[in-house]
Amino acid sequence: LGVAGVNMPAPAVYESISSGVTEGVFFPLETMYAFKIAEMAKFTYRNPNGMYTT
Repeated sequence: LGVAGVNMPAPAVYESISSGVTEGVFFPLETMYAFKIAEMAKFTYRNPNGMYTT
């Protein structure tokens, strides 16, 4: 796929996506709304099994 994972604080993601530095993000859906990333997202994928481990 030609991707590289990068760690960054959640508040920095909006700026990173809007400036074109980051093209994708792995967040829970509620976090995407809380940090207003959903308003910029062209596509989302909802994992029917969730993304948390127990």
